[in-house]
Amino acid sequence: MDDEEDLQSVLDYPWITPTEDECHTPDARAAQARETRQAITWDKEFRERLWRGLERRSLTPEHHRNDAVAALDDDSLPGWRVRWVFTEQDGKLVVRSLLVEAEDAATPAGGIDANLLRRLSPASAATTVAGLRQNVPDRSAQRLFLKWGKREAATSSEPRRRGRPELADDFLAEVALAYLRELPHGRGILRRVGLAVAPEPYSEANPVPIETVRDWVHKARVREFLSAAPKPGASGGEPGRRLLAILESGGWEGK
Repeated sequence: MDDEEDLQSVLDYPWITPTEDECHTPDARAAQARETRQAITWDKEFRERLWRGLERRSLTPEHHRNDAVAALDDDSLPGWRVRWVFTEQDGKLVVRSLLVEAEDAATPAGGIDANLLRRLSPASAATTVAGLRQNVPDRSAQRLFLKWGKREAATSSEPRRRGRPELADDFLAEVALAYLRELPHGRGILRRVGLAVAPEPYSEANPVPIETVRDWVHKARVREFLSAAPKPGASGGEPGRRLLAILESGGWEGK
């Protein structure tokens, strides 16, 4: 079948044709989304124009927000990407949606069948996310991150001491926000934080070394953008005193 016939089949049977997103792996979609967010964040004029257009068409998140309150990436099925989305009913977390998708371009043998689905436990996932929610800031942190946008991991304008340059406060606050957003997703948090806040020349193909990200998180704790971990060497924490001050003020005020 040539390209013209492929196009015609899409036009004739759109309800059985996979979308463009469904034809890409989860990692590829995530990378595309990150690149798009970065491009929008760096271009203030385009970001403002895009937002005005969304508002005119009543397409902002506020116009169409559903009742989802939490989400969890579940790595219990090797070879599969599993994501639970929860809402709350009568004080109890219930599943709103469940995505099960092959991680790689090739689908594992047998695909999704009843045996695979029986290995998933909504109750276990709900228990896990209920515990993790205690360490996650409210949506004001997410709104601030979008409003704030990506900032360069530049050093502060104060006189620099010899040795490695001092990391700017706004960068460490961004590290803290990224860390708190990634906490519910479990293992691999430092790699994901590095991808979320990576300054040039780092990228998906050239990721930030894990030890560097660990140092960023440590400095964010020291400067009180992130609270101490529950125990030495463990993941976890809450918004620190200085991050809370930013969230309450609705913007960045510096030192």
